[in-house]
Amino acid sequence: GTLTGANRTWDGAFNTPLMTSSAAAAYIATLGGGWYLPSIDELSLLWQSRFTTNKALNTGGFTLLSTTANYWSSTEYVAASAFFFNFATGSADVNGKNTPFSVRGVRAF
Repeated sequence: GTLTGANRTWDGAFNTPLMTSSAAAAYIATLGGGWYLPSIDELSLLWQSRFTTNKALNTGGFTLLSTTANYWSSTEYVAASAFFFNFATGSADVNGKNTPFSVRGVRAF
């Protein structure tokens, strides 16, 4: 892995464009303008508000947040690792950037 400078824990919109060789960022780019991979703090906020978030997603006909997935964040830890958020336990941790976890794009936060 390489360091990209995507180290803001609170700002996924800043981090995502720095992730130039990331499969997760490449997927997010297919969603269109304004979409980004949330930072680790933004994923924590989504987990904390999962009741109202899933209610709104359901009303809009969108895919709900998983209750068991590990979601990648855009927050880098070191060259070979980044933060992910475990939606089953509500905790953040780090893992190798090549680990196959889920991704969730967001627009406005």
